[in-house]
Amino acid sequence: MTDGSGIATAPALLANGISGQYAINATIPGPPRRHLRRLMSPPSAAGVSVSGRVLTPDGRGLRNARVVLTDSHGVARTVTTSSFGTYQFDDVAAGETYVIGVVSKLYRFSSQLVTVSDTLKNVDFIGQE
Repeated sequence: MTDGSGIATAPALLANGISGQYAINATIPGPPRRHLRRLMSPPSAAGVSVSGRVLTPDGRGLRNARVVLTDSHGVARTVTTSSFGTYQFDDVAAGETYVIGVVSKLYRFSSQLVTVSDTLKNVDFIGQE
């Protein structure tokens, strides 16, 4: 079997349960000894978190506000704030740009455009009367 570049490859399952493609010229553990080189998979976007607080105009946490995180494809995720106005989105793909907005019956909020490259904290929103 080849990988398209003419390098012979063989699927392998190591004793520790790791599987992948290997190419000739490196050694993998375990008998029989084979000279194979691991082909690296492209890095995947890691899941990070985005969190903050939703506050009233006078600085108190706003409970039960809906915070909406929308990706560039229009896919939206929603969480509800805690009694202290805190929210958190987990497993957010890094390397993407998102629009975060707040929906509340009591106040208006400006949306924020954020580019996520690592965990973001303190993405706060302050209500407008």
